Amino acid sequence: MNCLGLSNTSVRTDVTGESARLVPDSIRAFDWAFFTRILLKGREAVFTRKTRTYYRQHAANTEPFAPGEKDILAAVRIKADHYKALKSEGQKYGELAKTLSKLAARLSRDRSFKKTYCSAVRNARGRYPLWWEMIKDIGKREIANFKKPYIIAELGANHNGDMAIAHKLIDAAKQAGCDCVKFQSWSKESLFSKKIYSVGADNLKTKKAGAEPSLKELLDKYSISKDSLREMAAYCSKAGIDFSSSAFCEEEVDFLCDELKVPFVKVASMDVNYHSFLDYMGKKGRPIVLSTGLSTMAEIESAVKVIEGTGNRNIAILHCVSIYPLSDKLVNLNNLDALRDRFPRYPIGFSDHTLGVAVALGAVAKGSSIIEKHFTLDRQMEGWDHAVSATPGEMKAIVEGSRRIAQALGSYERVVSETEKANISNYRRSLVAARRIESGQKIRREDLTAKRPGSGIPADQLASIIGKSAKRTIEADELLMKGDF
Repeated sequence: MNCLGLSNTSVRTDVTGESARLVPDSIRAFDWAFFTRILLKGREAVFTRKTRTYYRQHAANTEPFAPGEKDILAAVRIKADHYKALKSEGQKYGELAKTLSKLAARLSRDRSFKKTYCSAVRNARGRYPLWWEMIKDIGKREIANFKKPYIIAELGANHNGDMAIAHKLIDAAKQAGCDCVKFQSWSKESLFSKKIYSVGADNLKTKKAGAEPSLKELLDKYSISKDSLREMAAYCSKAGIDFSSSAFCEEEVDFLCDELKVPFVKVASMDVNYHSFLDYMGKKGRPIVLSTGLSTMAEIESAVKVIEGTGNRNIAILHCVSIYPLSDKLVNLNNLDALRDRFPRYPIGFSDHTLGVAVALGAVAKGSSIIEKHFTLDRQMEGWDHAVSATPGEMKAIVEGSRRIAQALGSYERVVSETEKANISNYRRSLVAARRIESGQKIRREDLTAKRPGSGIPADQLASIIGKSAKRTIEADELLMKGDF
């Protein structure tokens, strides 16, 4: 007997003939629940090493299944027990058991969260074969696909090395409704080699009158020191907005994770194939936001495996195209779906390099869990990224539009709300006499039509009226009622 998702597991049905009765109908769709129930009943099982299980994802896994809240809570608890039993086989199982136990506890005590979570499970319809891991946290925010996105104002070097400008950017991002401001922690030592410095400043487009500065001079001017980052982190905390930064060397990772304790650390697109660096970041245990510009799917898969290999599964992946500015025809928002299909356990977001707000909002409509966009006070300012950045007005439009879109996405379940039901009598048609009908007359098709309001006999019952005799005289254009026949 092959259990769905446990293709390396065989069950001797001659020994466990009653196995089907061990699993309630309500949770039979979960293969691990089936298997765990057998084990809990004392059936013998042998753990075979050097095997591998691949969780297969297709609509048939979950579409026929519509569990209730009690079923989902029971399923989470069973899975937590399942991983507890496997703790001795690897650290990842203990971590999953801990995560699931915390999830079960929250589902038990928080009715609002339980309702939201269970609705997400029922509406996943094949997207999340590992649905118990589909919600991640950054800071105080739950990060999930098809929910209100986490908005990151990418400040980068748009502070121009002036912390007064940085303060204004943080204030403007907060006023626009952003969840986070993100800096970049590079220095001239951590970013470029001698070869790049020999080329000069031509590779870095900056609006500046007069003679061009050297590349080292630009990097010195636009980089941000540890003391300034400490100050910015404290300023963000006081302002009530998350602070984070991209790291470009191990020392910067240590500083951000160990001292500033950022809610997440950002991996720049340039580092997707820098595996030893990803390994170092992953071992810090902080949530990782991975940008994927410049990368093939195979390279992204390799990067994720490296991070997972450290035991860190708190990963968000951003679709990104490293072109500034990015033209609409090269965005490929459908990559959000491709990344969700390939990495179903992780939130998928979008790092937007287009001009304006339309594409970012399109990403939200595609279910993006994170929106990251470069942010400036004024696109005419001197500096590298101002010209391709969102203004405060544009960022506010993205935030407000994202909230509306996330709410409007709603459910996959077709529901007629009570508010909409109240409009049925006004908007639908009822059967109406197409001409005068005499008392006792048998009704023919040409005697009937349908018009508003919908408070009489519904239009879809027209065929059932034909051939019946009228109990009274009905004038032309008069609404027919059930008692008339």
